[in-house]
This record gives sequence, C-alpha cells and structure tokens, in this order.
Amino acid sequence: MNHYEILYLFPAKYTEEELKPQIEKVLALLYKYGAKLTFNELMGRRKLAYPIKNFYTGYYYVCEFDLEPTNLQKLENELRMTPEILRHQILAKETVGSGVAAELKIETPLPIRTEAPAPRKIETPPAPTVMNIDELDKKLEEILEEKIS
Repeated sequence: MNHYEILYLFPAKYTEEELKPQIEKVLALLYKYGAKLTFNELMGRRKLAYPIKNFYTGYYYVCEFDLEPTNLQKLENELRMTPEILRHQILAKETVGSGVAAELKIETPLPIRTEAPAPRKIETPPAPTVMNIDELDKKLEEILEEKIS
C-alpha cells in the first residue's frame, strides 16, 4: 500500500452543516476502494485564487490515506465525476513507520543567532534648498545654454 494525500475543494454554496454529508460522501468513496484513513482535516472557507465555476470562495478539505496503487485511478475517475467537488488533487507521500506522513528532517541544524543584529544607520536625504523665482530662471537658462552649445 502507498501513502497518499488528497486535497479537495467544495463550493461555498454549502453551510458547514450541509458540508458534512458531502465530506462523508467523499470518505465513503475512499473506503469503497479500500483506503485506510490516517489523517483528515477541514481547513475552512478560503478565497480562491481565481473563480472556478463562478465560485470565488470554497471549503478546503485534506485527507491522508493508504491505498493500493491499482485502485488509485479508479478513485480519481470517480472523484472527477462527483459534481459536489470543484477541484481535487492527489499526491503520493513517503511513509515513516506505520503509515504516518513523512516529516521534513533537517540533518544539520541551522545556526542560531545569539546576539542581536547591529542597528542599521538610516541616512536622511538632505533637505531640498528653497530657490526664489529669479534663481530658478537663471539655473534653467544655464541648463538650456549647455544643451544648445
């Protein structure tokens, strides 16, 4: 058996109470194909990055399960045909021990900073000089004469 993670998205037209039977329907599909559930979580209602079937928000739900690879394509086809699900994605995950999802392990620990970073100097730009109109006209004439000659 391989370990998989599925993330599926329900439209926000359901309330949380109406969503429970939909979640049970998907879990029933998983059990139908012999999946052994190791983790499941409703991640809540979130805004979608782009509209899907004219929905701008949806409920995200994630599950981790063990399943025979031969049943994966059958499960995927049936999920694709389920109208209550806007999108789904199944990822293969590595297992550690008895079906628990692999956690990232850092072999060399990152250095821990013991002292506070040195304060940075903030340079303030010089204050603009105030010119009267005569000085401004004189400066403008000088610039124009340089460009002409």
